[in-house]
Amino acid sequence: MPHSLWFDNWHPHSPLAGSYGERFIYDSGMEKNATVNVLIHNLEWKIPTTQAIGWHPIVEVIPSDSNPKMGQTDEIVWLDSPNHRFSVKVAWEQLRIHHQMVEWHDIVWFKNVIPRHSFLLWMAIQQKLTTQDRLDRFGIHGPNRCSLCLRNIEDHNHLFFECSYTKAIWWDVCDRCDIPRITKGWDEWI
Repeated sequence: MPHSLWFDNWHPHSPLAGSYGERFIYDSGMEKNATVNVLIHNLEWKIPTTQAIGWHPIVEVIPSDSNPKMGQTDEIVWLDSPNHRFSVKVAWEQLRIHHQMVEWHDIVWFKNVIPRHSFLLWMAIQQKLTTQDRLDRFGIHGPNRCSLCLRNIEDHNHLFFECSYTKAIWWDVCDRCDIPRITKGWDEWI
């Protein structure tokens, strides 16, 4: 099935009707149902000789490895894939925002991880848990003391390392797992 010159996604600026508009189609002197093969002559891309300006940039950005093939059926390809086939992985890599890998990613995301635990740890490392100090910054005022020891202001560092209640839990876990006790604060640990 031949591809539409104006409405199919065959070109880096495709669809051409969306990029250049109805006036360009009209000025080209070609029908709205024209196919891509009107731009092919002797297996080469040709620039139409019409009153419409702007054909040179259109033809110049056609990838050099996409020589026209007459007599063959059209095929849909995924240009950003090495084998020109669609895959969810390649699409995801195109869509996602790439960030530099953080040093602590292995302790949060690993094989057989429980997603809820990873998410909470990720939130804690980002210091985005809803501790009392964060709630206070958002205008949600309440008791600004740690709900476990009722002494200090509740923030991430206090909640995980300075609170006498959580420190006792950490030390018990360390003793049971036969690892050195955690004495660092939040900033040194992460």
